[in-house]
Amino acid sequence: MANAQSLPFLLKELRLTTMVKQWQQVSQKAIELDWEPELFLAHLCELETSYRHDNKLKRLLRESKLPIGKQLSQYDFNEITGVTAQQLKQKITQLDWLRQGHNLLLFGASGLGKTHLAAAIGYALIEQSVRVKFMSSTSLVQMLQKAKEALSLEFELKKLDKYELLILDDIGYVKKPIVKARYYLN
Repeated sequence: MANAQSLPFLLKELRLTTMVKQWQQVSQKAIELDWEPELFLAHLCELETSYRHDNKLKRLLRESKLPIGKQLSQYDFNEITGVTAQQLKQKITQLDWLRQGHNLLLFGASGLGKTHLAAAIGYALIEQSVRVKFMSSTSLVQMLQKAKEALSLEFELKKLDKYELLILDDIGYVKKPIVKARYYLN
């Protein structure tokens, strides 16, 4: 039969780390405010889920490799034509295009903020728990070439496949490797 002394062990065993840290404090508050047991449990569960959600967002941000400080609210849409803030907000909130595997392409001259807009979309999607990866096209090509040489291309492609959105920056600047001519004499 469970007792109060076994609670920290049980919570730890269930990997409810926030509950392990908070249960005594919340229990005291529940006693003081005369909470029903259901409210006490709901409060503990809310603390745990909130902590896990925050950690998930931090992990998604870290692995995304998005450039820092690129938010949609910081972009001046007066500098460009062809796309509006409303259109991008729609893409951020209505994720059918993403779930269906459609692409979103941003074209324009250098310095107009294509990277900023792409990163801002990435940040907004991460806030919705979407897995995002940002990298330059050159980095992607180099990574895949190395993987092919190392016979690990399938593994690298599977790693990329875990992302719901892959943001490739500077597609027009992909450098092709210099291939030396090879001559064979018979």
